[in-house]
Amino acid sequence: MAHRSTPRAAAVAVAAALIALASAPLSASAATSTSIDFTSSGYTVGYQSPKGQNGWWQAQSADYSLVDNSSFAGSGLPSAGRSLQFSNSKQPGGGAHLVSPTVDAAGEPTTGAKYNTFEATFTVASATGTVQPGLGVDVALDGASRYGGVVSLRHSTDKLVIGSYWLPAGAADSSPTSWRSAIFTTVDPAVPHVIRAVAVFIEGKPDTLDVYVDGTLVSAGTGATTWEAYTGSDGDRSVDSISFKASSSAPTADGIGYAYGLPTAPATEGKGLLFNGISYGASMTVPASPTPEPTTPPAPQKPTKPAPAPTVAPTPEPTETAAPLTVDQVSEQFGADTAALLESYLRETGREVPPTIDELFTSDSEIDLTDFTAWLSWTGDETVKLYGYSTPTYLGTFPVVNGRAEISGVDLSVLGEGEHHLLVVGEQSGAFQVAALDITAPQEVEEAAPAPTAEAPAADTGISPWVMGGIAAALLAALIVTAVLVRRRFA
Repeated sequence: MAHRSTPRAAAVAVAAALIALASAPLSASAATSTSIDFTSSGYTVGYQSPKGQNGWWQAQSADYSLVDNSSFAGSGLPSAGRSLQFSNSKQPGGGAHLVSPTVDAAGEPTTGAKYNTFEATFTVASATGTVQPGLGVDVALDGASRYGGVVSLRHSTDKLVIGSYWLPAGAADSSPTSWRSAIFTTVDPAVPHVIRAVAVFIEGKPDTLDVYVDGTLVSAGTGATTWEAYTGSDGDRSVDSISFKASSSAPTADGIGYAYGLPTAPATEGKGLLFNGISYGASMTVPASPTPEPTTPPAPQKPTKPAPAPTVAPTPEPTETAAPLTVDQVSEQFGADTAALLESYLRETGREVPPTIDELFTSDSEIDLTDFTAWLSWTGDETVKLYGYSTPTYLGTFPVVNGRAEISGVDLSVLGEGEHHLLVVGEQSGAFQVAALDITAPQEVEEAAPAPTAEAPAADTGISPWVMGGIAAALLAALIVTAVLVRRRFA
């Protein structure tokens, strides 16, 4: 990685050490989910099914049916199963919703929801195995297509176009021109495709919406979010179901606004799209900050400037060994959050001395918080999402390639001064790792420097003195900021 120097005024310093933990939950999160089997008891084939069956309900009438796959041999779906058939042959203007059974809700804390992440997976196929001009159906991560995010499915002249549209935070109003949209990808409409959508509800920050097609993240870099701004105008809402809607809208090529008032497609009646393999649920992917006991005083804040009488021990001789950090010491210096994780680490692993940062993260250059690039060992090929918290801040989605999560180009300085955690979550596996870091104000550095000597000429490395200090500090036990690496799989 080529190093990029950082202006001194914006400099931050970091020292971190990591602690490995095999399995210790950060917060209670017994995710609830459901998988829909249209062949199970209570479902019957027919027009307007599954309305009124096993918890399904209808907001407005539309062209949909529960069908045997064998009736649509061209779809490419297994003939032994059943699917939900849905089209936009009726209801110009949209609004024709078919809503699934509910599960426990996900939403921001203000909604009272216990979970902050909602995701759905489904297989979609053309009922005819061919393009059906004008066909448009939306699948939304909620029961009204306006809160949890939308996956837009529309046939063009020769492709299935997959995208979304949303009202971004800070929009002047809710008029169509204030909206944003994106075409994520176009795929062959002649074969079935597996689509997965994940919405994360983050208090005080824009929510996120990630969409995968056949296992590949296709929404990265589009800015896609939930309908958070629209939701805010109608009161905070949580999400507990998915819905299918005959769509009269579509993303635009330039992403400004969205196309609306599109006509119906009468020729798609009784055909359209087939949906099966439907599953969805809520979980907690961004750990909630622990709620302090009412009688517990706040943890002391570490000063951002050196105290008149330094409390940091002198640099130890190479032969000296630093004493292990105790739970009490961590709590006093870095807060109860980190202390609880350290306590779990000690209990689960029996270790007393945490591994160093080099045992977990790898980089080919100096640490630069404004362009953080590192590699983290990871089991399995998937994608991972990076967050900073206590106040959850989405920092990006990154691939796992050949056993390592490749995190690159992240501006960690947006987290601001103070003590933070970095959370890396496996998108498919649910495994996660957590590390704590401390971002402090830069120390004043004298501009004058000793003149270079013949034996040691001064080199213009482009690295500010605070960077070198931060790198050195990471090696000193007296300056270690305890951090925690947590691995677990969600239920």
